[in-house]
Amino acid sequence: GDSIASGGDVQVNYQVGGSWFADVCGKSHQRLRFYRNAGVGGNTSTAMLARFTADVTAYHPDIVVIGGVTPNDVGQSVPVATRKSNIQAMVAAAVADGSRVILATSTPNDTTGTRDSLVEMNHWLIGWANTQGIPVLDIYSPLADPADGTYLPSYTSDGTHPNDTGNHVIGTAVAAQLPPDLRAVPFLTAAKGDPENLI
Repeated sequence: GDSIASGGDVQVNYQVGGSWFADVCGKSHQRLRFYRNAGVGGNTSTAMLARFTADVTAYHPDIVVIGGVTPNDVGQSVPVATRKSNIQAMVAAAVADGSRVILATSTPNDTTGTRDSLVEMNHWLIGWANTQGIPVLDIYSPLADPADGTYLPSYTSDGTHPNDTGNHVIGTAVAAQLPPDLRAVPFLTAAKGDPENLI
């Protein structure tokens, strides 16, 4: 993903906090486990695809969450057809590596042209993913003003990125959207009753 995916995370394994994805992992009772956040600020979907092998499949994750619908594509005039093919190529690369794919929509945007383009891509993403049997996490609706599709004011500071409150709202909403077959990992207080062997 882009800066919306990376949030404020230090890109270190198991870092929690600062991005909606890390928040989801924490609130999902480890149904998703944070391994690596490969979000890079300013990335278009073309840039994401170009580094996908080095930054994603090289780590052979069990699950890949792709946030490929980005306002950077709009700002850098990436054609809609290219955006779609970039996302499809990332999905194909992850599947070929043996990863399960989960997709994410964009967040809202307060700039009219950008917002309209992102909404169009979100609709395409959901429709295409449904034909492929790929789950989609809706990170747009929890933050959007239903009247006009802009951010609800308390969830952004700049009209593009969710603030800390916005990221927590996404985390809460998306934890409830995770595919039902992702099982929670139980937390043990002691191994086999041995109070000296805490886990």
